[in-house]
Amino acid sequence: MKKKKIIHLLSVEPPVHFFNYDPEYFNNNFSSIEYTRIGAYPHWVGFFRADHHAIAARELMKLHPEYETECWRPYGNHITKVYEKNVDGIKHKVFPSRIFHIPQIGHFTWSTEVLKELEKESAENEILLNISTGHLFFHMWLLFKLKKRNFPILCVHRSGGFKKFYYQRLSLLKKFIKPYYLMENQIEINSVKKADFYFSGSMVEKSYMKDELKLKNVDFFMEGCDFDYFQPGGDKNALREKLGLPKDKVILMAVGNFRSKDYGYDKLVNCFKKVKKIDKDIQLVMIGGYKSEDVYKMGIDAGCIMVERISKDVLLDYYRASDYFTQALFNPLVVDHGGFGSAMIEALACGLPIISNNIIHFPGTREERDLIGIDMQTEGELVKNIIFIKNNLDKYRKCRELARKYFDINDTRKILANKYDELLSKYFKD
Repeated sequence: MKKKKIIHLLSVEPPVHFFNYDPEYFNNNFSSIEYTRIGAYPHWVGFFRADHHAIAARELMKLHPEYETECWRPYGNHITKVYEKNVDGIKHKVFPSRIFHIPQIGHFTWSTEVLKELEKESAENEILLNISTGHLFFHMWLLFKLKKRNFPILCVHRSGGFKKFYYQRLSLLKKFIKPYYLMENQIEINSVKKADFYFSGSMVEKSYMKDELKLKNVDFFMEGCDFDYFQPGGDKNALREKLGLPKDKVILMAVGNFRSKDYGYDKLVNCFKKVKKIDKDIQLVMIGGYKSEDVYKMGIDAGCIMVERISKDVLLDYYRASDYFTQALFNPLVVDHGGFGSAMIEALACGLPIISNNIIHFPGTREERDLIGIDMQTEGELVKNIIFIKNNLDKYRKCRELARKYFDINDTRKILANKYDELLSKYFKD
């Protein structure tokens, strides 16, 4: 008898810098992983519990333990065979993949091993493929290759945007040099049409796909967080003493890497320097990068408290010890297509109001949105709003309640599970 199986596929290989560390470094400092040591570079193969597809797989098991659940991902061209390990009752597999990078053109990854394994699984079982998409060549290639499949595909947007929007931000000269952006945009549209359903975490992308592309199989979806875990708690002063944070400051917290070319938190650091000249009672704490990244020293020099990546339990202590939160992104492409952000949901769950342009992706009403935080269109507005919220924290006391209405994992997991049931029933009759 064929089994019902949900395969969660992450479309990107691990960052190369991960392999500068021993895998136990992740277990001791960040999030729990399982791993297999191998004899040549990269010396170990990791199975990461905190990856988006792994979280989705665990949440599915809580509702549908009768489904077999697997997590797959391409791993790059440094491995030559498939590795697998059972992690928390879920089979994880990593696959060899080919990587081809053309400067100024793009990054191309594909894996014939993933394709062969999908063909094998679909012949033996009733499967559904959940692809975590990031507007990457990998899932475009895969969707075209699977056009004659006999199983459903659900795409869940995790990051990035259609190339049309990147093209629109180019200078006139670069538009002349890079017309292939528009070609790639059309290729991706054609690939997405081959999926059975597409969930986007970006309200901007959802509108583009439904209103301009006229796609009907699209909706908004943002994975939530565990509001029973992420909640206010503990004595704030005791937590601050434990973490080495000042007790006499109002603490603004930010989460993200320390690379100016990515999150762009160099602008946040510059704004904090201006804030300090106006209000000396505010302390910025930035969490989640590495000392080797360029914003780290900038932050130290500006008087920020800079904390490298930490485990979820320690991060929770920082949320509880803080007063409000910022995801201060200014890049229009990152804002429009980056979605709401897991860290913002966690901060709201802990009762922290937010300052972020990504607040545009909040799925509630405008009145509700105004009660969870505020945006900041310019660096001047960021400075002003950091001070404004510090002086008006009482206005945002409902932010946890309103966030839970839309982002409680107990509810969001059901949205995915219901879509699985719907798609499986179309392909497979009991």
